[in-house]
Amino acid sequence: MDYKILEFLTSYLHFFSSVLWWGIMFFVIFILRPINKKGAYSFLLLRTQQFILPMSTISMTSGIALIFINIDFDSSRLFNSWWAYMLILGGLFSLPVYIVILFQSKKRDIKIQLSKKINFRKNTFLPYLLFALLSSTISIMIFVTQLFS
Repeated sequence: MDYKILEFLTSYLHFFSSVLWWGIMFFVIFILRPINKKGAYSFLLLRTQQFILPMSTISMTSGIALIFINIDFDSSRLFNSWWAYMLILGGLFSLPVYIVILFQSKKRDIKIQLSKKINFRKNTFLPYLLFALLSSTISIMIFVTQLFS
């Protein structure tokens, strides 16, 4: 069966949600954290949290859907090529980032963070690691798209 229109719509949904997810993480880690030393911009964390959870969910869901569309919904084709292995590797890199976002999205965590006026200099390794994993995922996906298309 031909899924050209579904593949086209899903791929663009996946692309734009992934770029927004990466962009929001870039904003929080490299722009908001350095300027928020006294906690004056902590209200922006709540705003970014409202966008990062839906964007990451759309990105993950559309990525999985796109894989199944590209293999014509035949799961036996999933492990038969380098293309599939590279996609699985990229997906595995983004999975820890998504899990952290899910755990941080609880309202009680946001309220605690906003009332404490967080010192962002503590625990600086994890956000950079998560950003590196997400950047690696996007790089792998671009590589796979250009190589196998």
